[in-house]
Amino acid sequence: MNKKGRNFFRRLISGLLIGITDAIPGISGGTTAVIIRVYDDVVFAIGSVFKRFKESMVVIVPVILGMILGIVPCIFLFDLAFDWFAFGTVCIFAGLMCGTFPSIVEHVKGEKVKPSYIILLIVGIGVAVTLGVLSVQYNLSEVMGDYFINRHWWFYFLVILIGLILAFFTVVPGISGSMILLVLGWYTNINSCFSNWSIEMFHGDFTNTGALVGMTLCLIVGIIIGAYAASKTMAVLLSHWRVAVYYLIIGFCAGSIPVMFYNNNVYRYYQMWASGGQGCMSMGAEIGLGIGLFVISVVLGYLLILMYRRTKKKDEEKKERETAPKIEENDVLLVENEEEENTTETSTKT
Repeated sequence: MNKKGRNFFRRLISGLLIGITDAIPGISGGTTAVIIRVYDDVVFAIGSVFKRFKESMVVIVPVILGMILGIVPCIFLFDLAFDWFAFGTVCIFAGLMCGTFPSIVEHVKGEKVKPSYIILLIVGIGVAVTLGVLSVQYNLSEVMGDYFINRHWWFYFLVILIGLILAFFTVVPGISGSMILLVLGWYTNINSCFSNWSIEMFHGDFTNTGALVGMTLCLIVGIIIGAYAASKTMAVLLSHWRVAVYYLIIGFCAGSIPVMFYNNNVYRYYQMWASGGQGCMSMGAEIGLGIGLFVISVVLGYLLILMYRRTKKKDEEKKERETAPKIEENDVLLVENEEEENTTETSTKT
């Protein structure tokens, strides 16, 4: 395999890993991209897609293909999980979110705390909690489900928005785009539609094939727009208000953790328990197993962050090593030139 083939395959595998983690609420695809060392290349390619289209596509295309290959099996898996093991599944997601939470907090480490930052932190928490409460109060998951069934003309713009949200928060390390969709009540609906319509098509029923293709194309459009917008927007926001932006993000992520256990999707599962129903096991067994999975997920999430920090440290050390020899070499040349000039002056005087 030549160099181009190896680079394509490496980026394809990188996209696969990003896609899998991006499909899991609680894990940031951006963090995964940093760990496997493709984040800078992808963000640069997205940001310069209009200036260097061909070079950018060489990076973006295999990564997007890999993400699709990673996301598709997760759609089927999580669709089943939310039907039969919703509480345990949410425990896994929340545990991963708790474990990776330090990666967001470290962005403001050592910074002076201002009253305005505290206000932004509270606003972030308030927005997340409010979304969770509203999703239960107004049954947002079922409302969204009706949109997916009826599919009015504006529905496809909504799918573009979903793709935009996924891509935007994938570009920002530390935030999970699928977690945002879960809080909004969109996550299970889009998973169910893709899963059910694909199975129907596999069995020869093409009733919803057009809708499936349309949703897929709209999702891709949203992802492209979101990724480009995020690369530009975050560059401006972080260059001018870095600490303030991260305090808002920290607040939203902190508020999203309890909301994972209290949103319309999970609330309906609680109602099933209250009426005497159960998933793949009894309520007590699922709660006990869920708590154990939560603890394990916290540990796994934190290990992911340790890998992220180690990778980041190695990259910084590599940059220092690359610049250090140049400085030393220049210093040696300056010293040699000074010695030659001194020797010439001494000889002239003699």
